[in-house]
Amino acid sequence: MKITCGLILVLTVATSCQQSCQIWPAPQLGGVRADCQNLNLTSVPDNLPPNTVSLDLSRNNITVLIDNAFVRLPRLLSLTIAYSQVSRLETNAFKGLTRLLSLHLDHNNLQLDNDTYPEHVFSPLQSLTELNIGYNDCRISGSAPDWVFKWLMNLETLTIDTFQYDVFGSGFGYLQKLVTLNIATGVDDNCIYCAITVIQNHTFSVFENTSVQVLDVHDCKLMTVDVEAYLPFKHISKIVLENVMTLPTGLAVRAFFGLNGKNVSQVLLKKSNKYVSLNRNLQNQLLNKETLTHLSDICIEHLDLRYNHILYIDRSLLPVMSRCIKYIDLSKKQHSGGRIRSFPNLTHLALNNMCLDDDTLIEGGPVLEGLKTMPALRYLEIAGNDLRYTDLGSLRTLRSLNVSRNNLVSVPFQDNDLPDLLILDMSVNSITFFDDDTIEMLENLGKKNKLVLKLTGNPFSCSCKSLAFVQWIFSSSVTFDSNGNYSCVTEFGVLTTTNTMYKEFNYHWTSCQGRFWLPVAISLICVTTLLIVCALLVSRNWTRIAHHILVFMGRGIQRVNRQDFNKDAYIAHSDQELQFVMQDLRIGLEEILGLKLILPERDFLPGPFVADHVVESINRSWKTVLVVSDDFLDDPWSYFIIKSTTYYISNLNPNRVILLLVGDVNHGRLPELLLNVTDEEDIIQLDDFPDPHSDVWVRVRDRILTPAA
Repeated sequence: MKITCGLILVLTVATSCQQSCQIWPAPQLGGVRADCQNLNLTSVPDNLPPNTVSLDLSRNNITVLIDNAFVRLPRLLSLTIAYSQVSRLETNAFKGLTRLLSLHLDHNNLQLDNDTYPEHVFSPLQSLTELNIGYNDCRISGSAPDWVFKWLMNLETLTIDTFQYDVFGSGFGYLQKLVTLNIATGVDDNCIYCAITVIQNHTFSVFENTSVQVLDVHDCKLMTVDVEAYLPFKHISKIVLENVMTLPTGLAVRAFFGLNGKNVSQVLLKKSNKYVSLNRNLQNQLLNKETLTHLSDICIEHLDLRYNHILYIDRSLLPVMSRCIKYIDLSKKQHSGGRIRSFPNLTHLALNNMCLDDDTLIEGGPVLEGLKTMPALRYLEIAGNDLRYTDLGSLRTLRSLNVSRNNLVSVPFQDNDLPDLLILDMSVNSITFFDDDTIEMLENLGKKNKLVLKLTGNPFSCSCKSLAFVQWIFSSSVTFDSNGNYSCVTEFGVLTTTNTMYKEFNYHWTSCQGRFWLPVAISLICVTTLLIVCALLVSRNWTRIAHHILVFMGRGIQRVNRQDFNKDAYIAHSDQELQFVMQDLRIGLEEILGLKLILPERDFLPGPFVADHVVESINRSWKTVLVVSDDFLDDPWSYFIIKSTTYYISNLNPNRVILLLVGDVNHGRLPELLLNVTDEEDIIQLDDFPDPHSDVWVRVRDRILTPAA
């Protein structure tokens, strides 16, 4: 009955409420929620349900919050009046809101001065834990009405605009339960809300006895932080300086002096120096000894230095911070090639977009050797570098490895190297497929650790070689991104997907097997045909083949050598060269060089049997020397001598003829029969009749004594 009456009351009020605010039950808060946005209201509706616990009046035209505006809503816990042109608060505007926990007055026209904020305007809000009055005052100079905040004894989160040289007044010292101080109101429509450019040593002095743990200054126009600026924050655990593009990284790190001896969970400095780098203020991008002079005992667990273009980090920074650091992100920092020092407690490390190459991540390389000294490392990111081949198997403690956006062609570790790996991100690399050994290794990790493998963006191949890889994707215990459905290219250059390939697996497998067995079958047919032909040829020429086999085995005709002959050479010539042969040639080869010669004019017996003497002389001599001139070629006996000489030349006894060409012999007249059995080295040109002491006889002697080839 009570529920029914409550619903009737809610519906009744909703229909009669001015401009029709939407009313929704909020049983978890013990009342109703009123949504009055975008209704062109100029004042707070006076007929809202008294049990309203949440009210949103954003995007209206309420320029002034008058006295007693919310006195009819004593149970209100959350009040939002943003984007509503509010420019003034009357002293008793929040009277009756003793239970209010959250108040949002952001994105209005409330200037930070005593006229806008009467001293007692917040006095009823002693339960308030969250106050947002940011994005209101875009003046560069001014002074916040600090005493207006002394009533907010339970405030935990404050968002407020700042002036260029702002110093928080003593009234903020009453906020002893304040946990989060947010001055990150940034810039909106060319209006600078966070105008503070210098955080001075005394800017936050008033917070010395408060509980501030989080300081958020992101998106501000901050240009410098004094060395002792953070000293008043005794309980500070998180500092956010992200996107403070005018703050040099060196000055930001120098201010860590105020964190000496404190336990800080996070310091976020991502993109904190973009404009500094553009203006070439490079000195403050060096984390050198001078910058780190006052740092001694910094305990920061999470340090984000992404996209800072730090030019140099002195090694003295590392021992100072190595005691507590668990997560460090140096992505987009210019890599100097120096070794990463040991961080014994580091669990997360990001080295993305640092132009690292294979040389830095090989055994003995500076980065890999540094990573080996981090026994607690669990999460490693090396994305967006220039890695092609690397082995990270020595980092056995890793649970998550991100090597995306590189040029890797395979997994950067081997079997059982990373036994605890849970996530492997290899997206956007140069992988075409994995071989059987890699598949087996990843499958074991999938069964053991339920491995998650990310492969999107690789140039996969869907060919016969990768069929096993495609089948594995859709039958594996590994979890793939995109459900394993990746783009791939067939061996014919057609774009398809691994899912399509898998659905048509039987067709592709049969096609690939056919491509393999067809050439095998053709080869077998060719070999069989060749064997049959060879068998026929052998059967018809068996005696000749047996002869060649016996000769090859040394059981046939034997090759002759010099010791088998009585004489070194038989000299054949025409009558016109008789004097040259008997004088110069005989003396040069026989008397001076010691060869044994057969000379026809000296050694042939008189009689009609000259042909017998020629044949016998050729048989008794190791080589036959033909002194060839035009007269020799015209002599009828020359053809008989040439025929007889070539007759005794065979494959077992080659190179038995030496030609001495005397004078200008017409080479066209040389018998082809003779040239076919004579090597070029055994054809010696004599331009004239050399004397017995000429060097040419040494060459002739060497050719005569040359063994059969």
